[in-house]
Amino acid sequence: MPVKQPSPSLALLQEEYLLVEAWKKTANHLRAHNWFADSLAIDLAAAELPRFLQEVADRLVRPDDYETRPYGSFQRQKTTHGTSTPMTE
Repeated sequence: MPVKQPSPSLALLQEEYLLVEAWKKTANHLRAHNWFADSLAIDLAAAELPRFLQEVADRLVRPDDYETRPYGSFQRQKTTHGTSTPMTE
């Protein structure tokens, strides 16, 4: 039985399993090939990966408005006793 190949689509790009694989490939490439890469920033992003991936998926809903930006510019959320509030830096 032949394996069905998924066709590229925006809906597929928003799937968490695809975003996780893209993240892993990118992080591994940066660590292996870019000695200027900030390993601690990559580790921090990995620790917040579920939130980061959800934000990317949410931003892909409107692809015409999508623009890339450095990781540190994403709004981080701080959880205090079950409530989320934006962190101030």
